[in-house]
Amino acid sequence: MNWAGNPHDTVTINEIGEMQLSPRKSFEMWKETVRETSLPWEVTELEAATEMRNTLMLAVLEFSQIALEKAAEQAAIASRAKSQFLAKMSHELRTPLNAILGFTQLMNRSEKIPSEFQEDLGIISRSGKHLLTLINDVLEMSKIEAGQLELTESSFDLHQLIHSIRDMVALKALEKGIDLITEQHKSVPRYVYGDESKLRQILINLLSNAIKFTTTGSVTLRLQALTGKVGSVKLLDSISTDNSKPIITLHFEVEDTGCGIAQSDIETVFEAFTQIEPGRYVQGTGLGLSISRQFARLMGGDITARSTLNQKSTFICEVLLSLVSSVDIIAPETTRTVIGLEPGQPTYRILVVEDLRENRQLLVRVLELVGFEVCAAENGNEAIALWSEWHPHLILMDIQMPGIDGYETTRQIRGREAGKDVVIIALTAYAFKEDYTNSIQAGCNDHITKPFVETVLFDKMAHYLGVRYRYREEALPRLEEQILLQKSLTAKDLQVMSPEWIIQVQQASLDLNDGKLYNLIAQIPNQEQVLANALKYLVDNFQLEAIATLTQT
Repeated sequence: MNWAGNPHDTVTINEIGEMQLSPRKSFEMWKETVRETSLPWEVTELEAATEMRNTLMLAVLEFSQIALEKAAEQAAIASRAKSQFLAKMSHELRTPLNAILGFTQLMNRSEKIPSEFQEDLGIISRSGKHLLTLINDVLEMSKIEAGQLELTESSFDLHQLIHSIRDMVALKALEKGIDLITEQHKSVPRYVYGDESKLRQILINLLSNAIKFTTTGSVTLRLQALTGKVGSVKLLDSISTDNSKPIITLHFEVEDTGCGIAQSDIETVFEAFTQIEPGRYVQGTGLGLSISRQFARLMGGDITARSTLNQKSTFICEVLLSLVSSVDIIAPETTRTVIGLEPGQPTYRILVVEDLRENRQLLVRVLELVGFEVCAAENGNEAIALWSEWHPHLILMDIQMPGIDGYETTRQIRGREAGKDVVIIALTAYAFKEDYTNSIQAGCNDHITKPFVETVLFDKMAHYLGVRYRYREEALPRLEEQILLQKSLTAKDLQVMSPEWIIQVQQASLDLNDGKLYNLIAQIPNQEQVLANALKYLVDNFQLEAIATLTQT
């Protein structure tokens, strides 16, 4: 539609819309045109305003689309950078952890380790595995942000979970002189169905934070189970709704006598990668509480907090679990440690390709102790040379190495006629799904993530080579369990202690105060160590009712 005026200088509304002008500039141009020209009779002022409005709207939409596309591009670049950073950090953290856990496993298989150190090694191993879990959780932050986090549910022993977590954090509390108290109500069921790994992470994060920010006093874990759904807890689609498994709410609180949190910062501590002002409750990297809250919400609950600055803090968590019976728990297979190879087998040659000396030494020692013939290479070129001369049955291939990496080394071996039959297993700190895919595409038969577990490694080797092992059965009960098998405690056994001591034990057991019970057990004379160990076993396994019965007068 043309504006009237100078026939040699006409402008259409569409032409104005097509000009590379801002909406405001276009509008100013329209007003100026209106002043200098007169509209033809068929164009009303309303029509002109309507068309101008449409033109401006199109210009705004076009501008918004360009801005959105640019923002999406920038977000994609940031996402790739974050993924690359997480992959790098995962690799760098897993590599030393492989040596820590690996040598712990190596020490555990030695019969020369004194029995009093076996429990310490167990704690090191559990803590190392927990660190590995933390690394995995950091990697899951991207899944949380993308809404891709999922539950991995199974039946598990809740009492045993609580016991193992308490063991894990108890040493740190002891070092700081803090009392670690567990108050577990009798309503807490032993066998439940849910995501054990995420519940473990929540408990450890809350307890570790409480101990970290408490200098004197105590940290108390209180647990109780409530029927059905309570408070703000809502049943989510991701929670099992099997009618044969009644839903309960596990309610627990972690209270400390630490530095406290200002009221204005209560919600801030749950934000990812956020720290509040120095001198107050600082979150470190800022991931622990954020991940824990996300996990709790995924499990149908939430985490909240209340606090008094410079006095105490209490974190309250509720999650939904399902009740199951003991028959729903899959009994773990008897732990079997490989101690050698069955006789009458070929001499299996294993080539270890690993650039880090510690990890190379670990693999060589583990494999040689079992009876394999082992050679080691510290880079890809050396690996190719050893393979062509020595002809191993199986190669354990690291991926990140100086020179040619494990992928290229594998491709070069596979590219030769003699390299088509050798078994190659990637043994690497690269742990993403795409890393597994890359290993297979490069020609590897399989992929094991560091830190590796001995049983997984040996099972893979047996699968591909047909190796048969000799095992050391490890179904023997712990010392305390042996004591209880040999000797059933009676009330008379406690008479070696004073009546006052027995009354205190009874009161502590009725109060579910395991911290006080441990202190009282420590007062038992050395010559009555059998009694001390038996009582400690009962406390360790949350059988405080049995202690209360024994101490009845």
